[in-house]
Amino acid sequence: MLKTEKEAYKMLSETAQVLYEVATIEVPTIALLNGTAVGGGCEIATLCDFRLVKKEAKCGFIQGKLGITSGWGGGSYLFEKGMRYDHALQMLTEAVPYTSDYLLSIGWATEVYEGDKYNALHKFSEKMIIPHASVLKAYKKQAIQKWENTQLYERIMEEVSGCSILWEQDAHHEAVDAFLKR
Repeated sequence: MLKTEKEAYKMLSETAQVLYEVATIEVPTIALLNGTAVGGGCEIATLCDFRLVKKEAKCGFIQGKLGITSGWGGGSYLFEKGMRYDHALQMLTEAVPYTSDYLLSIGWATEVYEGDKYNALHKFSEKMIIPHASVLKAYKKQAIQKWENTQLYERIMEEVSGCSILWEQDAHHEAVDAFLKR
């Protein structure tokens, strides 16, 4: 298990770099959530352009209950997704999983679906007007340019640093031990 700030930073920063590459893929990305996505799973879903969430699924940033912050850029992505600031901050500070309906109401989930995940994905993607892949790339390029102008990558790496510092603290290790003993 990772114990020190240096160990945590290495793991967190490497993962954050890979996830930034996913976030900046030149076409829109879709997270298809058919179960629980908490902690890192919620961070990964958040960096995607769209989030399709099964009715029974729950998602949330639970890191706070483990004495750390999001560490792969999830907080930074959350504040970029056009949600109201208070809803984004609420997701981070309450550190609980939310229902799909609540996630839809606050703008985190793009759609809530029932039934087969592949049918839901097909129905969602079918609604997109895609006359040519260059159109999708042009729109995604606009988002990426905004992120570059607002130094999203640098903010993510600051998030990684902050999480690394907290990772080494006794409060984090005690919370993880208590969680694992449940």
